[in-house]
Amino acid sequence: MVIYNGSTKKHLYFIHNTKRIFVSMKKQTLLLLILVILVTSLSLSYWPNSNSNNSPDKPPTKADYFFDNVSIKRFDSNGKVINRLSAKKLEHFKNSQISQFTLPKIQVKSQQDKRWNIISNQAKLDHSDEKIELIGQVKIAPSDNSAGSIKTKLTTQQLSFDLNANSAQTEHGILLTTSDSQTRAQKMFADFTNEKIKFSGNSETLGFNHAKK
Repeated sequence: MVIYNGSTKKHLYFIHNTKRIFVSMKKQTLLLLILVILVTSLSLSYWPNSNSNNSPDKPPTKADYFFDNVSIKRFDSNGKVINRLSAKKLEHFKNSQISQFTLPKIQVKSQQDKRWNIISNQAKLDHSDEKIELIGQVKIAPSDNSAGSIKTKLTTQQLSFDLNANSAQTEHGILLTTSDSQTRAQKMFADFTNEKIKFSGNSETLGFNHAKK
């Protein structure tokens, strides 16, 4: 039934406007809810990615401490120096038992006080077993390579040195050069305390003929 009197028309008009306002508010609420859901979804997808670079499982890329121009001496039970490790730089990495050295040099003494020098480009020390791995142009030579003495030099690309035993070994090929010969071998073991060097694995010695002038 439709009633057209004045008071009823006003009442119907009010009800009609109220329905329009209610529908409009309902649409705004729905749009706002959709917007909130979108913002929440974007936030959840963004934050895990932004924190992935700080994952505790990611290996460290920087040293937690370092020293320049270091020198480390090792003594025997009588307080006598048996070897000395020096380097231009030492770097230690957090949560690791490894230290890295730049331009390392090891000075070794035998029981007869004969001295040997070992140098390389880089080195890595494992603190769990006190073995240092020398890498890149490794050279071993007695410190008394002076005029009149037999010049001796050993070269390799990688050498493992035991700081406790004062010994070294390699399986990466070794070249022994003296004033009158060269010896090549695949493996070498050197006991510097007792001044013993052993070659193994396809070793070959070549002699030099020095022409008299």
